[in-house]
Amino acid sequence: MNKHDKNIKHLVKIVTTNDLPVRFVGYLSKDELQIMYQKSFLIFASSVESFGLPLLEARQANSVIVARRTVFSKEILEGYVKVYFYSEIKELAMIIKKISKDRVKCEEKSFVDN
Repeated sequence: MNKHDKNIKHLVKIVTTNDLPVRFVGYLSKDELQIMYQKSFLIFASSVESFGLPLLEARQANSVIVARRTVFSKEILEGYVKVYFYSEIKELAMIIKKISKDRVKCEEKSFVDN
């Protein structure tokens, strides 16, 4: 088992333990990906420097983004307001809970207003 597999297993454990509304989706077509960006939020957990295409795609879709605090993610998302940066896994769990609670409140409000 490599380091990335261990990290993913650890992340799955945290999601399960904290009963977070996270779904690991695997491969998506471009159309499915755009729909996913519009209906949910992106968790970009990579700490490996890359171009960050998922960050740009989610930003273009006006999606909420949760990204590991790295030089490249901060550079790509500079000026974007729908972003939460984290450094530690516990911080990530708290951010996901906050976003989820905010979304439920928003959905409840729009349901009551209609």
